[in-house]
Amino acid sequence: MPIFSKKNKKSPEEIKKEREAKIASTSNSLRLQIVTLEKKKEVLLGKVMEAKNKGLKEQELQARNLLKQTMAAIKRENGMLMTLELAVQSRDLAQLNANFLESIGSLSDDILSSGKVTSEANAKRIGNKFLRAVYESNQQKERIDDMLAIGDYSSVISSDGDQYAEFDDEIDSMLENAQDTQVGYNTPNRNRY
Repeated sequence: MPIFSKKNKKSPEEIKKEREAKIASTSNSLRLQIVTLEKKKEVLLGKVMEAKNKGLKEQELQARNLLKQTMAAIKRENGMLMTLELAVQSRDLAQLNANFLESIGSLSDDILSSGKVTSEANAKRIGNKFLRAVYESNQQKERIDDMLAIGDYSSVISSDGDQYAEFDDEIDSMLENAQDTQVGYNTPNRNRY
């Protein structure tokens, strides 16, 4: 039994499948986190209203700060998801460009093979340009694939409430809407029938 066993190399198709699975997993994870955070946002909005109605200023401030952090996390997760989706689109576009260049290369080969007007030096120069363009396009695709494979979309949430002041107006608006809704439910409707 050998001490060092040779690792089986993965085929490009296997690598591609693994990468696509990782992208899909990351995307699903981000979507699930957004849904979870949206639910948490609703719960915390209720806690802000409850503390406000009971006159508990410190607890209202604490709940408001947690709500701000949650809203910032939702915004961040949405940004990460969009960045991932845009990177995949960019990678796909790079692949389409590579495919296009390969098609142009095939067409160029057909034209060059006719060789009536084209000299051997021109053919070699055009061929070198084409090979360089294909190489650059594939390099771009590989860099994007590497970025997607390495991407780690986790971050730490700070507990400082002032850091998320951008959400204050939105929270106040949500509170007003929630209170208006509660008032609407508690008021008897005399014009019902």
